[in-house]
Amino acid sequence: MRSNGQKSPKSLILLAVLLGLAPLTSTAQAGGVKGHIVSAEKLIPEVYAEAAKPDLHHYTWREPSPTVKADFRALSASPSRDICIAAISPGVAQKHDPIAIVLTGGHTIPSTIVVSPGTILSFLNHDPFPHRLFQVGADTFKPDELQSGKNRDWTAPSGGGRFEFRDQLFSSVRFTVVVDPGVVDVVYPGRNGAFAFGSLPPGDYYLRAYFNGKPVGKQISVVATKGSIEVKEALNVGEGATP
Repeated sequence: MRSNGQKSPKSLILLAVLLGLAPLTSTAQAGGVKGHIVSAEKLIPEVYAEAAKPDLHHYTWREPSPTVKADFRALSASPSRDICIAAISPGVAQKHDPIAIVLTGGHTIPSTIVVSPGTILSFLNHDPFPHRLFQVGADTFKPDELQSGKNRDWTAPSGGGRFEFRDQLFSSVRFTVVVDPGVVDVVYPGRNGAFAFGSLPPGDYYLRAYFNGKPVGKQISVVATKGSIEVKEALNVGEGATP
């Protein structure tokens, strides 16, 4: 379904959700859960890994600056865009309100997300040029030109699964969606690895990190209460990752 490109106040609020300014869940009778991730530097986005293969001829020229530390020269994951932390309950969660996925600068913000079935994702083109987004291996979301300032919607199907989106015009655009009936809320870590769920309804959850649309590291069980809790154990997202 394609909309007329006008963003409602509700859409702007939901865009703030992805930028870490608002929670997906209701604040009534809910508590906060804080935690942190480690080893994000071990995660290499697929686009970067493919660009490093000589037979694909995806060349770039960069001259390392002696003033930039070696730690910051590696093309590793950007936690606030590439690593999604999902709070998943044992039951079936309600669908989320529509969520904005921003196309800008040759990538999407975020690059991966976990949602419940029935959730609408609205792709918003913030670039001054068009994109031609499509779902890999599906005829229901075919390549169609998305002009600057316009949006295009996709609805998460029932059940679960992993779904990938690419752009015919820009090979760097990769976006993956994981549909899980139990996901209640998602957040994205900051540069220091810290993340926080502002409001989770009281109950049992497990926290799971996702990268490139796939789970990374081990899940952590938590019990949310009306107050705020801090998870001491770090989510090791680089555990088992290929450097």
